[in-house]
Amino acid sequence: MNLELVAGLPLIAVLVIVAIWLWIFYDILFVSTISSSQKVFWILIVLIFNIVGLIFYLLLGRKESDYEIVKR
Repeated sequence: MNLELVAGLPLIAVLVIVAIWLWIFYDILFVSTISSSQKVFWILIVLIFNIVGLIFYLLLGRKESDYEIVKR
């Protein structure tokens, strides 16, 4: 049974990348407090540049102030 799906990548690697994509899109659309035009910009960057776009967003697009730490 061959579990290679895309360009020789194992199925688990493809599933991890897809899961990260979904998390990034959720983060851009619903969690981030950036403007609508910036959201469109980041979505295009992630779609066009794939894995490099994901890394750019994680390093440059996320702001720590967008995420409140819940204190008990």
